Amino acid sequence: MVTESWKREVVHQPQIGVPVASDGNVRVALIIDNPSTAPAFGLVWQDVNTPLPQEWSWIGPTYLWQCFTQFDGTYTHADGTTFTGNFKDVLAEYGDRMVFDWISKMNELLRSFFGSNAPEELVGVDILYAAMRKLKFENGQIIR
Repeated sequence: MVTESWKREVVHQPQIGVPVASDGNVRVALIIDNPSTAPAFGLVWQDVNTPLPQEWSWIGPTYLWQCFTQFDGTYTHADGTTFTGNFKDVLAEYGDRMVFDWISKMNELLRSFFGSNAPEELVGVDILYAAMRKLKFENGQIIR
């Protein structure tokens, strides 16, 4: 696999039902880290044999965006536009496009991550995206 050596970047235990894809060697997942104070959205990965399943590393090499709940910041959207506000303001402006408009970029990141070892049919964000559309949330937590 073509990638930087693994180092812990984010400690995050995906909730039950969070979309995770695996090629048998690594797992990739879509996450929003720090959901209570500074939600950061992005792609993460880990070795399938890790003894520390709560530890993931960003693909990118960092999150795609981060917003703050307590104060304003500048959010940059997938199309390059910017918006200043806190998380609720940004969410009101963009809605679920905050996640779904990043699909092309996330697939690009995954292709770069897997490099020449990319499967013919890349198990990519399109599959995670379809799974995310089926999730149900209550108070920010996934419910069955």
